[in-house]
Amino acid sequence: MKTLSQPAPCLGIPERAPSVVVVLPFEPAMTPKSLLEASVKAALAQAEKQVLATHSGQTALPVLQQLRRLAGDLNYATHRKSLALFASADFGKALYLDMDTDTRVLVDSGFRMRDLAETRNTKVPYLVLLLSGRLSKMFHCDGTRWTLIKDNICHSLPHEALDNECPPVPKDQLLDKFLRQMDQGLSMMLDAWPLPVFVIGTDKVVGHFAALTRNNRQIAACIHKNGIGLTATELAGLLQPYLDNWQTVRQQMAMKHLELALEMGKLTTGIEAIRKNIGARNGRLLIVEKNYTGAGQGQGQVARLHGPFYIADPIDDIIEKVLACGGRVEWVEDGQLKDFGGVALVRYY
Repeated sequence: MKTLSQPAPCLGIPERAPSVVVVLPFEPAMTPKSLLEASVKAALAQAEKQVLATHSGQTALPVLQQLRRLAGDLNYATHRKSLALFASADFGKALYLDMDTDTRVLVDSGFRMRDLAETRNTKVPYLVLLLSGRLSKMFHCDGTRWTLIKDNICHSLPHEALDNECPPVPKDQLLDKFLRQMDQGLSMMLDAWPLPVFVIGTDKVVGHFAALTRNNRQIAACIHKNGIGLTATELAGLLQPYLDNWQTVRQQMAMKHLELALEMGKLTTGIEAIRKNIGARNGRLLIVEKNYTGAGQGQGQVARLHGPFYIADPIDDIIEKVLACGGRVEWVEDGQLKDFGGVALVRYY
């Protein structure tokens, strides 16, 4: 066990044991086990170094033992994307997350479960659908790399109908048929990658698509420009203003999901009702105002006294349960959920 020379603690004041949070990418379905084990080992070594820099070996030992125990019991059959390890002298837990994260090691940071959203990967994944009157292309972008995943051509639409502003009605019908097929393909892609979608095309084509798509809640923006012939670099430049304001895009997408859930009768509000649905593993998306705590509402008032160190209030407790079930959490500006009491749960539909 590695130790460092440190000043002795003041007499009569026992040294407080540390608390540690380790968050890292962990996707066994896509990564060889040997690489995962190496990344876990490296993260734990970093955690040990940080702990021993500020705590004596005697005080740190129970916490480091908790981390090693958690690392030894990891589930390498999970289909989740990342992992969070929580350890204190008397508590240890592994939480598997269905979100991309960066590697973080936090020691005595006052970490709360709501802070877990801040560990999301800084790369911004999204889909791009390029449309013209005859062609379509779909790309997946992870924030740096563009991958072509679908390429279609409409053989039934005459060339002269291509992007004309006022084509004859039969040609409009052919165009709509083509666009419906592309929308069906988009639905299939969204089943695999439930990501925001940017649709790029001429005014006429994008207008037709926006009128008939069944995926409008996943569409982050429609950009009126012929993008079929643009390079990945040119497309990235076209999207940059939206990516620079990505938090606003995320909030807009969350509110679209809330509106759809409300229409379908799949929206739950109120702490106790939300807790009951999460207990039944029926939480797809939790939407919370940034400064909402849920303090003073129901049994969650005692969470801080009896829960683990990262649970400060009822909403932290709910966030943990949503993430544990593979759900997502999005934050919106204060006041956006005033009609829903500051927090709302979109159930599976």
